[in-house]
Amino acid sequence: MSTCPRCGLISQKNDTMCDCGYAFIDDHGQPLNRYLSAKRLNDRIIDQLIGMCKMTISDGIVTAQEAQYLAQWLETNKSITSVWPANILTERIREMLADNVIDEEERKELFEILSSTTGGSQPVNMSTTLPLDKQEPEIFFNDKQFCFTGKFVYGTRKQCESEVTERGG
Repeated sequence: MSTCPRCGLISQKNDTMCDCGYAFIDDHGQPLNRYLSAKRLNDRIIDQLIGMCKMTISDGIVTAQEAQYLAQWLETNKSITSVWPANILTERIREMLADNVIDEEERKELFEILSSTTGGSQPVNMSTTLPLDKQEPEIFFNDKQFCFTGKFVYGTRKQCESEVTERGG
């Protein structure tokens, strides 16, 4: 039994929606009926799946354990298996693991599917080469103006500003 705070009607049913259109909510302000939040929840689960796909391909390979984990995760989150990209991944991973073995060719194919789904793999922890790394550039301080933004390895902005001022900048 629920009393609608909007219209005051008392519902004898265990309803989540009053006849006036008010959705009954819990103590945290969330709808009591998950159906009302289903799209938002499914969108969040799809975002999680895409993040997992990116992590899976981040090292450039897909292992059998990663494929099995994705299959188990998709099985646990059945609410999204009819929505792209989960529908494609669910079916292909199910086919690949039908014989309980995922061979090298299937892992490469899964990598390609995950890569195309997420927009490609990005190398992780790959150092970059900056022009400053090869040869220190000469910096002219006299009568020059400097703008300090962001964070500095050297110290605070005030410390960096002080160093430039001492050098004539």
